[in-house]
Amino acid sequence: MPKAAASSDKHPWLGELPDIGGGRFSFAVMGDRTGLQIPGIFESAVSAAAGLHPDFIISVGDLVEGYCTAAEKAGACRDWEATLALLNGLGVPFFTAVGNHDYGNPLQVEIWKKYFGHEYYAFRIGKVLFLVLNTVERLAAPFEEGAVRLMRSAARSVRQHPRREREIAAHVTRVLNAGNSNLDTAESLSLRLSQRQMDFAEATVRANRDAARVCIVTHLPFWKGKKTKQYEDLMRLCAGIPLTVIAGHLHTLEYTEKGDRAFIQIGRTGGICWGPAGRGGFHHFLWVNVENGEMEFTVFPVQKEMDLSDYQTAALDSEKRKLL
Repeated sequence: MPKAAASSDKHPWLGELPDIGGGRFSFAVMGDRTGLQIPGIFESAVSAAAGLHPDFIISVGDLVEGYCTAAEKAGACRDWEATLALLNGLGVPFFTAVGNHDYGNPLQVEIWKKYFGHEYYAFRIGKVLFLVLNTVERLAAPFEEGAVRLMRSAARSVRQHPRREREIAAHVTRVLNAGNSNLDTAESLSLRLSQRQMDFAEATVRANRDAARVCIVTHLPFWKGKKTKQYEDLMRLCAGIPLTVIAGHLHTLEYTEKGDRAFIQIGRTGGICWGPAGRGGFHHFLWVNVENGEMEFTVFPVQKEMDLSDYQTAALDSEKRKLL
């Protein structure tokens, strides 16, 4: 079973790891579901992934919209309970990291601990050590009240008008940036773990020096931020072991390879596209085949709901109408 930071009957995984013999297994990775959520995409993705019979599914976080106020606590709990019901119904072990929407203010932290207890943990399958970190525990500036109201309004707009997602995203971005509420700065993306979590990561990796690969799964793509001492320490800690880091948050798929280290920023699996249209801004999940510590990735696009107007043809001209 996965190893948590402390003993508890609550944990951020559903089901148990299968007893996998040998060094071959497969898993699926889900990107950000929320921030802001387009209905039906994530549900389609996890259903499709489960249908491929992976050994488990793992998420980089942002499973709920979050940033709830005290008056919204009951609704926030219902959101989590509905999400857990969906994931339990898959019949596949499901693991998740903590996202900023899951954990973005004190009340959201309280709710996370109510359902999951742990914020970071590790597990090993065959020759691969999975280290699931909480990179949002020290976010410097959670959304202000005005930004929360804006996000609530935008979330409703996206649900009602999903085809206007880029227009809505552009408006939200302009307002947040004007109010200095943008979380996606080099400073905010930097690796800043509590000492307790850093000690856990160090002890876990040292106890698994025989692993053929370390796979870090987390929410923030911390390699894109300022290179803190913790970042350098973590890289030194994993020296000599091939490393794969998988994160999300920015809703765009990117891949960087440096020697025996791979850094994957998975894009969105339900959230809107915040940046300009590009080849990495589509909905998708990753399928990963593992054999003897080597990982092979396949990107599975997830189709948005289509509208009848997608198939609209030019109006018939008068000559064609005469022939009908």
